[in-house]
Amino acid sequence: MIRLKPGNELQYALGLLSSACDGASSRDSAGFNRMDAQLGHRLAQIAQDLWSEEDKKDILHMLRKYKKQLARLGFDYDKELVGYFYLEAQRKPTPKMLFVRK
Repeated sequence: MIRLKPGNELQYALGLLSSACDGASSRDSAGFNRMDAQLGHRLAQIAQDLWSEEDKKDILHMLRKYKKQLARLGFDYDKELVGYFYLEAQRKPTPKMLFVRK
């Protein structure tokens, strides 16, 4: 099990996914999906202390989708990020987007 310095867990998890990601150009179950790739890579390159509380909430919400993948990379989402779960309860739902086909 990886031991992390308290407070760096979100950054580490994002870094794991970012390093495994090919920009969602192939369906290999590695890294971010197409919808998360741009945001995930951008936030992985920014120091965690520069993230807003909203960024942290969005990251935690995003990372939940990748629990199995993170586990394969040696990161236990539920155990390592338990200190951040209060953020999930405070997160405002993202409004659904409507796409109009032409």
